[in-house]
Amino acid sequence: VPNKPPAKIEETLPEGFTAETTSGGWKILGPIADFNEPEENSCANVLRVVVRDFVQAHADFGQEKPATWSSDGKSGLYVGLVLADLGEDRKPVINPSRTPADVIEHFEDWYVTTAGVNDAYVMDLWLQPKAGAEGTFVFDSNSFFPIDDFNLHPADMQAGGNDGGMHNFLFTTEMHTAFEYKGGEIFNFRGDDDVFVFINGKLAVDIGGIHGPFEGNVNLDASATALGIEIGKVYNLDMFQAERNPGGSNFRIETSLDFQSCGILPDD
Repeated sequence: VPNKPPAKIEETLPEGFTAETTSGGWKILGPIADFNEPEENSCANVLRVVVRDFVQAHADFGQEKPATWSSDGKSGLYVGLVLADLGEDRKPVINPSRTPADVIEHFEDWYVTTAGVNDAYVMDLWLQPKAGAEGTFVFDSNSFFPIDDFNLHPADMQAGGNDGGMHNFLFTTEMHTAFEYKGGEIFNFRGDDDVFVFINGKLAVDIGGIHGPFEGNVNLDASATALGIEIGKVYNLDMFQAERNPGGSNFRIETSLDFQSCGILPDD
């Protein structure tokens, strides 16, 4: 939009946000069914996401998973669980030829708000400016449990995390945003369990499976050809995460991307 003022960078934890264990913070805005998305989505370092809460009875999120789901010799890390191209609906597509063929049984539930299957909430993430690295922002938690107090199924609370307390582990996170590629940017993610990041509809971070924290890194200059991106143009970034096993919950984003829109909610 011509003459549109630049979005304000939030230098300190915004009002009403919960500070994270290392960097950044979050705020639940409420159930997605009650949320009206604003027309203006300009932003800088506050990203809007959808968090969906699942119950233990779900095959992909419950406690009773086959041991083979996390015993591939790499602490449960798998690549290739989803296709390399994002679906037309801006959702990942399960790979019908994935190996092993289990690990995920009902992927169609993960990122679609479905009554009786999951409860969806809108959440904002504040990425904290990184000290000594102008233009770089970080959200870093080694105890990421944003919906502990918004759990409609108290019996699903499980012991774990760094504090050994009772937490709501079984959830997914979905984010849709856009950025202008200016050259030299990075996007790094560290987390568990599954994490899939798409840039310009191409899979850029693939750390699927039930596992402890793993890291995926994208240097946009080095990956520009593979991602089909050119300096000076705006591209979508779509991120999908799943926390589906008690023990720990890690979630870290570090990026120097210039986000253009941070309030894009999924149209289910």
